[in-house]
Amino acid sequence: MKNYHYQTVRYTHWGKCPLERYQASIWYYLPTGEIVHSTQSKWPIRDGATSRNHRNLCVFSHFAAYRKSLIIKYAGLLLLLALPPNNGQDRCQSAACAPDKAGIHPTGEYPIAAPIESIQKEVKSMNPSVLDPLRGHLASRVIGQTDFIDSMLICLLSDGHLLIEGLPGLAKTTAVKALAEAIEGDFHRVQFTPDLLPSDLIGTDIYRHEKGEFEFRPGPLFHNILLADEVNRAPAKVQSALLESMGEKQITVGQTTYQLPPFFMVLATQNPVEQEGTYHLPEAQLDRFLMQANVDYPNRSEELQILELDSAQQREKPTPPDKPLSQKELFAIRQQVAELYLDPKLNSYIVDLVQASRNPLAYDKDLARWCRFGASPRASIALARCARARAWLDGEEFVAPHHIQAVAPPIMRHRILLTFEAEAEGITTDDFLSRLLDMVAIP
Repeated sequence: MKNYHYQTVRYTHWGKCPLERYQASIWYYLPTGEIVHSTQSKWPIRDGATSRNHRNLCVFSHFAAYRKSLIIKYAGLLLLLALPPNNGQDRCQSAACAPDKAGIHPTGEYPIAAPIESIQKEVKSMNPSVLDPLRGHLASRVIGQTDFIDSMLICLLSDGHLLIEGLPGLAKTTAVKALAEAIEGDFHRVQFTPDLLPSDLIGTDIYRHEKGEFEFRPGPLFHNILLADEVNRAPAKVQSALLESMGEKQITVGQTTYQLPPFFMVLATQNPVEQEGTYHLPEAQLDRFLMQANVDYPNRSEELQILELDSAQQREKPTPPDKPLSQKELFAIRQQVAELYLDPKLNSYIVDLVQASRNPLAYDKDLARWCRFGASPRASIALARCARARAWLDGEEFVAPHHIQAVAPPIMRHRILLTFEAEAEGITTDDFLSRLLDMVAIP
């Protein structure tokens, strides 16, 4: 007997929309092709359609497929609504309800709906080769730095944020710009300075004299990809302006909360050497970054390639890819990554790693001398997510222990606080994590 799943599609108020009377309704799709409205009972849909693939789709974009009628069932009551056959253009005619070119509603909540069958087919066809154009574009702009590029891709597939640490001139900003060029979405760069204010990131209420009311003007945080360049040059109050957006994908101004786009990613850079005019990132801010990528100097052959690349770019300006990765494809890949199999024993291994960072004395005396504070539960969540993404990028159908070990250093290095004794001995967080991975047994 085939499995059945339940499919809901939520619709909330977009603004001045003639269909706003259907606010907070719940809709279900039947195997017969009908759309059923209910708030209590659940109607089955055949296997192959998962709720995460199709939730939050605007149900009214599907009304055109049912040109003459829509059967609504609720508490035994049948109501017939006649809809004109105008190819789906009747779902909302107001300007406030018009989606943008990327297919995202202005509220940043709902992508344009697509037929369920096409989404299912696209999800099933996704494999690591779909990212080849993205990798090729990054390779054409950045020489080497494979670990750094992999960290960006893993954060992209895991719906997380990335902290990039490295000396000046190592293509940190260039790599982020190249990533943004190869993905469908809005990109914004903010140069963090000591005089930056939180409103410069979040936005502010502006008084409109002609209307006699305040109007909110969104800040850079409302873009899909945000580059926080030299994030440690701004004081803590500005860095804290990122906390709510990175943790909850929303911002609050006064008494109003605004939702950010579903695809929202912060990539922040910082210089580990300079101390003049810089501010250490708060621990709460560091914990919200999914990974920290350390960018090192290129080797001799890579630096020769950098010279050749610079000469070529002087003769011909680089161009973005013809077909960037769409947000629809990105969400489909994320769905596949989330469904990748992770054995319960490896969940225990992940927890053991994080627990060992908090109680290192149970494993090794030197680890106990070196560690002041261990990783938070966010590290456990990040290890599971990123291990799945690493396995998917490798073309695997399940997570193996080496996938967890590969992503453990960039996930935990900014969450571990070393003692003064460790720093005096020249021990780094990577040294601590290498010893920790050797001590914790693999199930």
